[in-house]
Amino acid sequence: MDADKHADLINYRYEQRELAIQRDGGLCQICASKGIMKEADDVHHVYGRWRGGDNFWREDHKNLMCVCRNCHPMPIHSKPAGDNLRWVEEILENINAER
Repeated sequence: MDADKHADLINYRYEQRELAIQRDGGLCQICASKGIMKEADDVHHVYGRWRGGDNFWREDHKNLMCVCRNCHPMPIHSKPAGDNLRWVEEILENINAER
């Protein structure tokens, strides 16, 4: 990847991260799903971060979710997730539908 494309990607990631933080109000969305209002520490890629190619949607804010360190789940590397992490997908789907 040339320097200009890399810089564009970094800028896009930053913009999408900020959109996710605004959408989630800076709160951990896993805690919020349990009725607990706790400040988020991280912005989690629900479907693992992609390094390029045609899966650029993975960098979109609709694939990001604010989480605290205690709730930061293991990555989901493919869609759909296995049963063990389907609940994370459901939280993401709900927050995107509500906002």
